[in-house]
Amino acid sequence: MEGFREVLAKRNLNDLGWKCEKFTWSNRHGDESSTKERLDRAVANSAWIEVFNEVWVEILAARTSDHKPILIHVLKGKKRNWVKNQGFKYEANWALEEDCEEVMRHVWNKDEGYVVPLEKVVTFLDRSKKALLLWSRQRRRGGEREIEEKTRVLQ
Repeated sequence: MEGFREVLAKRNLNDLGWKCEKFTWSNRHGDESSTKERLDRAVANSAWIEVFNEVWVEILAARTSDHKPILIHVLKGKKRNWVKNQGFKYEANWALEEDCEEVMRHVWNKDEGYVVPLEKVVTFLDRSKKALLLWSRQRRRGGEREIEEKTRVLQ
């Protein structure tokens, strides 16, 4: 193992990790002598990682061998910023606001003649997300101004 680690270090090879299942080998014992290990790995140097910067390794199910195959998913292009992209969360209290309904009506009334119904739904959902996020930001800024004004009046 020490020799293996030396080669990895000399060649600047980094383990690409794994997604979901960790173990790639099992002795297939169904009792207390069952053993699982992560023997098979995907490695790459930093130059390769810079080119193919969105990579994940999936451990697949074993069919005939005691080793599970690994599948390397590779996307070339811009690296996703996972920290900033935390997903979209619809706030239930938005439905109580009259102008929220107007924002949604405006988005969903724009029909651009999509042929594939699913494409239409996906596009409308994406537009809804963007419109609601913008509307929410503007609403929050307006609320902050209103609080400042009322604080001044109270003072």
